[in-house]
Parts: sequence; structure tokens; C-alpha cells
Amino acid sequence: AAGRESGTIHIWNLQNTDAEPIRLQHGSQRITGIAFSPDSRRLATTSLDNSARLWQIDTQKLEAVLITSGNDALSPIFTKDGSQLLLSDEAGNVYFWRVQPGGDVAHYLTPTNPTRSLVSFRSNDSEKVVFVGNAGRIEMWNPQTGAGQLFQAGEARLDAVAVNQERSHLAVGGFGGAIHIVDITTGQVVSTWQAHLNGVRALEFWSRNNGDEVLISSGGEAVIRLWDWRNGEALDQLAGHSNDVNALVLAADSDVLYSASSDGTVRSWDLQSNYKSQIVMRTPAWLLALALSRDKRYLAAGGFDNR
Repeated sequence: AAGRESGTIHIWNLQNTDAEPIRLQHGSQRITGIAFSPDSRRLATTSLDNSARLWQIDTQKLEAVLITSGNDALSPIFTKDGSQLLLSDEAGNVYFWRVQPGGDVAHYLTPTNPTRSLVSFRSNDSEKVVFVGNAGRIEMWNPQTGAGQLFQAGEARLDAVAVNQERSHLAVGGFGGAIHIVDITTGQVVSTWQAHLNGVRALEFWSRNNGDEVLISSGGEAVIRLWDWRNGEALDQLAGHSNDVNALVLAADSDVLYSASSDGTVRSWDLQSNYKSQIVMRTPAWLLALALSRDKRYLAAGGFDNR
């Protein structure tokens, strides 16, 4: 799916790439975020029109609309069990939205600073949500109890966050171009290194067949970089895009990475076959966000039309 300045969502079926994309209309403003539910049946979209919308993919039916209290709805993600949709707005509110037709807001909270990116994961049999935002601030919350913790990683605005497979460490990065590794138990930054010239915009942890984890990053450059996350050693880089790489997503239970760029393309990368790459989507848009359904049937990318 790709969002244009007109508010149109384009959805491509990866099992039939020759077919025309499905088109959904989310108002008339720029699309700021797209996310699939864990069961791959729903699509959440956010926009500069201060709304989030929940769609059924197979029927293309609009199920529900949430109007945010602040400007610009951002950063939609589903909790791992699919029961809630989380999103933020430019005013700094974070919303927990029940996923059901006509779903209402279960509750919302205001972190200490506006949220730029969210990640949700389970640890010790409970859901955790991590928000990153301005001035290097990281907040981790339990949405069931409301208990929260505050961490600090540098002073620059943070735009990206990822959690490793063991749920022991966070990787965060942002405007300053540095990546910080944070111990979730202590809240301490255990490693920092400079990664991208013009900011870090996306992070993913990839588990190799031998069990080792590699951190993958992209940002204000046309390359994707692979790191040893424990010490910041550069392992490799992936070249193929011709402009900034703004978003990354790993296919579940596989070694395929997808990347979205301001050059208007989405590329796939086979991480186990010498990083073999191909263009899987081409649009006239600057692509800023990316999502893949868990069943790997649909690919979603959003941004704005640069024509």
C-alpha cells in the first residue's frame, strides 16, 4: 500500500503483482502511517487530517474512525495480540484504541514529550510499549497497569526504535545520526556510535541462522547498514536506492528485508543470498513508511507525491 498527498492508499497483493492495486481513500491529506494487524485482516492508516482509520482489507470496508485531539495522527502500531491499536499525535498524546467496529479509545496518556516512534513487545508475560521522541527521551509503559519508566539516550530527537529478540536491549536512533543501545533492565546506554550522516530513520534486528543478531539501519542516505549491535562494528552495507532510505521491515520468520526510499521504490533484499535485491514496487511518491502483512500477502508503503 502506498499513501499519496491526496490521502489515497494503494494496496498491492504480492501473490499477484500484475494486478491493479486496491485503492482506499483516507481524506485528502498526506498519509503519515500504515500498519497491518497481526492477523493480516485489517489495515490502520493515519493522516495529517487528525484521524486514524481502520479498514478491512478483503472487503475494503471502513470499520472505524478515531479523531485525535492534537494535530496530525502518527505512528500506528498494533499490540501483539491485535486487541488494541496504538498511535500518537503531534500534541504528544498516545492513544490505545480497541480494535473492533466502532471501537472507542480505551484510554490515552501524554508522555513527557511528543512521540516520534513506537514499538510494542511482550516481556515476562506482559505487554510493553516504548515511545521515543524529542531530546533523547525514551519512555516504556505497561498499557495494562499504566506503569512507566523513563530512559535517556543522548540529547538529539529520536525517530526510530527496535527491540532485540531476547527483549533485553533497545536500539534507538534519530536526528543526530547516532545509534544508542539501551539495556532495558537498567535503562543505561551501553553503546553508542555514529551511523548515518543525516539522521537514523529506521532500525530492525535480524536473527541469522546461527542465532546471532544483527542490527540493520537506514536514514538520510541511499544505503542500508548492518552492524554488530553489541559493539557498533560495521558489518556490511546494502546499495541500490538512489535517495534516502526512510523505512525498513523484515518479513516474519524469513531473511527477506524490504526498504522504502525517497526515490519512489520499495526494494527487497535476500539477506542470506549475498543481499540479492530487486525492485518490488515503483511509485511517483517519496516513500516514508512501510509495512508488510504477517501472512506476507500485502506490502504497504506510504509517503507523499513528489510530482
